[in-house]
Amino acid sequence: MLPRPFTSLTELSRQLDAAQLHGCVAQLGIVAHGIRGESLDPGVIHLNPTLSAASLQRDPRIAAELASIGRAFLQPAAQVTLYACAAGGGPQGTALLTALSRIWSGRTVVGFVTYGDVSSGGMSAALAAGNVTDTLTGVPTSAPPGAPRLGPGRASAKQAYEGLIVQWPDLPALWRTYSRLRPLEVRRLTREGQRLTPPQSALHMYVTRTLAPDPDNPSYQRSIYPEAQPSEGEQTGPPGR
Repeated sequence: MLPRPFTSLTELSRQLDAAQLHGCVAQLGIVAHGIRGESLDPGVIHLNPTLSAASLQRDPRIAAELASIGRAFLQPAAQVTLYACAAGGGPQGTALLTALSRIWSGRTVVGFVTYGDVSSGGMSAALAAGNVTDTLTGVPTSAPPGAPRLGPGRASAKQAYEGLIVQWPDLPALWRTYSRLRPLEVRRLTREGQRLTPPQSALHMYVTRTLAPDPDNPSYQRSIYPEAQPSEGEQTGPPGR
């Protein structure tokens, strides 16, 4: 199915119905605004209605509409990827992804802790989930030249399955790409970290200054506290994946 614009869950359902994709969708990519305007809270998707853990809890009609889309169009082991800025960021993003994965039982839901950039590709990129470039940071900015596209296998991805996070973002790997593509920013973070008491590494500064706090992510903990060790079962996947 070619990418087509929609602004509401109702429009999405109508488009899938018109394309006769009942029970056929193995991968659904939703491109929408996440963090925007004055609100810097992650874990939000600006559709009609707005999707967040809070809105799903507040209005059961939203969950019912999402469940209906899942029953009608998603394959039993489908993957839904949310291309919205920082939709998976912090505990708010975790709460959103896990809530959606419970609604869409048996499916994997993917969000990102970083911003996406569609400016380089114009409107056609905005409509195509595979054409959203990773800015490598959780604050508003454009993507540097050579930045990878957002995708489920990227270091910035957080995946939920049956109400649990089964893949956490790999922040050290994200930092390595950031360091390679944004060397001037790395120098700035290094200088700022050296002025602190006690001095902090550039990695520490990157994680704490540009990404939403995510204390449940073992990768986040190790980036701030190098002595932290990975917990058993830190990276697992859904059955049969």
